[in-house]
Amino acid sequence: MYKKSIILILLGLIFTAGIFQITRLDIINKATKNVNVAKEIGDPIKINIPSHVNKEKFLIIYDEMESGSLKIRGHLNKILKKYMKKNIVEVSVNEHIEDFHYDTIIIALEYIDNIKNLENIMNFAQGGGTLIFMERPLDGENFNKIHESLGIVDHKGLLDIRGIKLKENILIGVKEFQSNEEFIENSSMDVILNDKSRVYATSYDDIPLLWSNNYGHGKIIVFNGTITNEKLNTGLMAGIISLSREDFIYPIINCKLVHIDDFPAPVPEGINDKIYKEYARTIPQFYREIWWGDMLKFSKKYNIKYTSYIIETYNDRVREPFSQDDPKAKNYLLIYGREVLKHGGEIGIHGYNHQSLAPEGYIKEDLGYNPWDSEETMVGAVKEVINYGHSVFPHYTFRTYVPPSNILSPEGRRAIKKGMPHLKIISGLYLKNYTGDVYEQEFEISEDGIIEFPRLTYGYTKRADELWTIYNGVSLFGVFSHFIHPDDILDTHRSDGKSWSELSKEFEEIQEEIYKKYGWLRANTTSEAGINLIKYEEADPYIKYGENEIEIYCNNFRPNMYFILRTNKAIKKFENCKVQNIDEGIYLIQLEDSKGTIYTEKKE
Repeated sequence: MYKKSIILILLGLIFTAGIFQITRLDIINKATKNVNVAKEIGDPIKINIPSHVNKEKFLIIYDEMESGSLKIRGHLNKILKKYMKKNIVEVSVNEHIEDFHYDTIIIALEYIDNIKNLENIMNFAQGGGTLIFMERPLDGENFNKIHESLGIVDHKGLLDIRGIKLKENILIGVKEFQSNEEFIENSSMDVILNDKSRVYATSYDDIPLLWSNNYGHGKIIVFNGTITNEKLNTGLMAGIISLSREDFIYPIINCKLVHIDDFPAPVPEGINDKIYKEYARTIPQFYREIWWGDMLKFSKKYNIKYTSYIIETYNDRVREPFSQDDPKAKNYLLIYGREVLKHGGEIGIHGYNHQSLAPEGYIKEDLGYNPWDSEETMVGAVKEVINYGHSVFPHYTFRTYVPPSNILSPEGRRAIKKGMPHLKIISGLYLKNYTGDVYEQEFEISEDGIIEFPRLTYGYTKRADELWTIYNGVSLFGVFSHFIHPDDILDTHRSDGKSWSELSKEFEEIQEEIYKKYGWLRANTTSEAGINLIKYEEADPYIKYGENEIEIYCNNFRPNMYFILRTNKAIKKFENCKVQNIDEGIYLIQLEDSKGTIYTEKKE
């Protein structure tokens, strides 16, 4: 009897201590100024660009009758004009080209017999210009006239080929990537090249996919495929463009960020058989003792800042009143939210619940979601989750939003702006899904001032298609933007049937590869990345290339701006900038003033 009383007293003390600790945390939390401060980036520095300094000029020739050509034209427009900040002129294949004062001409079509003055274009290359075939040309009269100038000795028709092998670092940090998976499928010419052609990539079966051939005083670059009409491969296209001259510079955003959707959120009670078998933990115990511990370990080991996105409840309510259903949810927000902030992260908003803000008929795939009846109802739900967040973090400013299932209708976007007064950034997806109903974005500032900062990749699993997307994102934007969910482990489909020990191993391998290949990327929260996107978006750089020096002039400059430089020359010295060798023949330039100079010399 005495021992039983002692045990009961001890259990009571432990319970009281636990309650006291949670209460203490709540008091400390509400007293702490957890203010998500909007950093002032200041006005940009405006400079006068010298009259002799001009932007590189690209001519894009397209065929409005070819759907693939129109897609390639659209990608090139964004890559060159929006992201690389070069000058472009777009000309239909039906137009006669008379002006050849360009640095590079890009042929973005396959029926090259439709090009009326191809001979003049070839003369442009022979005289010292660069000519790029951004899509595999088709056999015909014009092709037979020029194929030897393209480096082709023999050709035997078309092949449908799968996969890719990179022979050189056309994508930054990636020289020997290869995959035979179906996410890369091309229609290509079966060709034999001359011995002088330089091959950068082949199919998995060793059909030449990308090569260059010197032609007179200039150069011709050929992409022997059709995947350049896909948005997935815009980083590859950037790599192809960067081959167009001996030295090539373009700006990047330079950041890496990991988003955790549905976190903090209500945690299911009970036992998951797979988790219990491996860890002998309930679901809440697993998240607290295993999953979150691993995530914090990865954060410290690989220099990651997490941005987490709150879910208040998992009910399916799309009509008022909106209320909290799980009394434990606030404790999860309190405990996990504090630790996210403690480790340099950020808390954003995912939703009152996980019902995407979309009216009837907007969502094409059957996700089991209820449609919202009005924009006003959506606003009410948004205000409720903001109030819920402030009930735990009263001084915190929520600035970032991720739509549930990455779906956000125009009505939902307006509702988010009305219900979330400090909204600055929306993060959806860079690549659309097969139904076309996700919130697809570019890296940009929208007309209403909201920063659009998409996610590029997803999940814990290390897959070839995700790695390919990562490499493309880093090569064009200088961005790694990845998202996960805590409950992926509970879903057989999203976890690929794997245990947490398997998933965590693969996720760590991804982060380790990013850390080793791209250690120069700055760890950012979403708000920090948004500030860096503003700097990048508003900057207007001009590059003057000399034989032994490169001058960067940047109008609308804010410190610090980042650039990628591709060159085979040696770097002797530099002024008003820092230069870091990040790959063979590739440098990260950190511009510290509105004008910087890099001095080079030929390698022996």
